[in-house]
Amino acid sequence: MDASRYYELFRFLMRQYCHLEEDIEFVPDIKGWSEQHGMGADKADEARLLKFIPEDSSGCMLLVRKDMPEELVNERINALRMRSQMIKSVRRDWADLLDTPHKRLAYFFLSEFALALPETGGDAFRADEWAIGEMHTLGYIKPQDYERTP
Repeated sequence: MDASRYYELFRFLMRQYCHLEEDIEFVPDIKGWSEQHGMGADKADEARLLKFIPEDSSGCMLLVRKDMPEELVNERINALRMRSQMIKSVRRDWADLLDTPHKRLAYFFLSEFALALPETGGDAFRADEWAIGEMHTLGYIKPQDYERTP
């Protein structure tokens, strides 16, 4: 998937979460970019589709892997599927809600953003829950599709 075709989506999301749209950079490889810029890449960067890089006190830069291999996209979706299945009270598998490239990229952005939030504590389950809730707030999904059953 050529993520650069979705520049407007990333621009919109950056503005929604108080980041500058000019801080979006499409790169061929996140790990390679991080190493090249002395950012201390780690093993996880090889499979990253997006990464927020803290800058100074003004915010952060969003690195987006320009060409997202389908196998990496599917791995991320399957990881979400497994985590949502572990939550017994979810009405519907959250991965099934991501039925368009637009929704998938929005989820990738939101979940990556959520991992840095204090309320998620870097926990993938909490980040997913936050990201799915934000997708509702932004109008991508309906609450009855993702809310927990009583």
